Amino acid sequence: MSPSSGRLALYWQIAVNLMMTSVFFLPSVQREPVLGANIAVAYAAMVVWQIILAWRVWAKGESLSVRIVIQRAHCMQPLFQGPLLLYWGLYWPNVFEHLPLLLVQLVFAYLFDMVLSWSRHREWRLGFGPFPIIVSLNFFLWFRNEYFILQLAQVAVAYLAKEFITWQRDGQRVHIFNPSAFPLAVFTLIFSTPLLFPYTQGTDFSVSFVLPPNFLEVIFLVSLVVNIWYPTVLITGFAALAMVLLFHATPWPFPQPILPQPFDAAVFLGATLLVTDPATSPRSKVARALFGFSYGVFTVATAAILHLVGLPGFLDKVVAAPLVNLLVPQFDHVGERLGVLLARNFPTECRLFAQRRIQLVIWTLFFIGILPSLKFAVEPLLFPPEHVLSTITPEMRARRQTSAVFCNQHREICKPFGLIDEIRLLVGSRR
Repeated sequence: MSPSSGRLALYWQIAVNLMMTSVFFLPSVQREPVLGANIAVAYAAMVVWQIILAWRVWAKGESLSVRIVIQRAHCMQPLFQGPLLLYWGLYWPNVFEHLPLLLVQLVFAYLFDMVLSWSRHREWRLGFGPFPIIVSLNFFLWFRNEYFILQLAQVAVAYLAKEFITWQRDGQRVHIFNPSAFPLAVFTLIFSTPLLFPYTQGTDFSVSFVLPPNFLEVIFLVSLVVNIWYPTVLITGFAALAMVLLFHATPWPFPQPILPQPFDAAVFLGATLLVTDPATSPRSKVARALFGFSYGVFTVATAAILHLVGLPGFLDKVVAAPLVNLLVPQFDHVGERLGVLLARNFPTECRLFAQRRIQLVIWTLFFIGILPSLKFAVEPLLFPPEHVLSTITPEMRARRQTSAVFCNQHREICKPFGLIDEIRLLVGSRR
């Protein structure tokens, strides 16, 4: 669509600012003055930025425009992320309580994206782009409400990295890092130190992923739907393969595995939704397989290193994502040469495995085979440090205990492939 007029851009600006001011009337914001103050400081900075921008545009006689750009990927991702939020919230009500704050971040993302785009290009590409970024951020890190401005700072860093950390790829200037993964890696590394860790909801947040008894299966089913629309199965599948291989290999140099299982729900979520962004992942099939396998290797290695230096191991999936993003050109290069070599020597096999249906069948069979090892964890050699464990709240300890009691009472639900029994129980309990 052609850019809209400057007057229409002004209308959009007024609309976004009205949405931002309306968040102060949310009940959760009004109940907590400190939370409202955090939002007010962030919004005040945006108002000042808009005033400076308006003065510069007026002084130079320029105009601002808005271009409506609707991308299918941006529309589809919230549909995949929504069921995961719903299932997570069924077992940890804090997820539903957090939804108004997710809305605040979403509105702030639109405002920040608008002002940044106008400051840099005088044109704002309006669409659904903020939705997958904001939801992904909130799957991996929450700050406590009294430090909510740090949550908004994450959003700002996501858009700044997307705008300024770029490279030339396929003749276009594109961002290097997944917009969600980069701020997550930066903020989690900074705030995982003993001094700053209490600013986050890190431990309760991490433990919450083990409360839903079949989170792994739900993520897998969502990933199947994702892979019907987008070619991400090679990334997720080879990431899982790498983590399984390393899990079974670590007892050789160590007395026992350094991790409780090959991967947990949070890591699987990272391999499914965080690292599979088409804009920051390789193009060819072979390159995507190498990319995914490397993500799995980096995730396990990062978890081990974080444990050894006394930092929370559950930061592994967000730290590994930017590392593999940086290596995308190398994956593309190696994948292209290796693809030619494989096609020359195994033409029939390459044509067979290039079909996405075959890939999905193989991935499904592989996941079914490894699911028992994912559901039954061993005692880890290296556990989170004491400053992390001590921050688990009594409420989360009680929920974890309740979850254990639930699994003792409903063993068929918590065993592998117990999702159908869980659905039956949930449906029956609501009648």
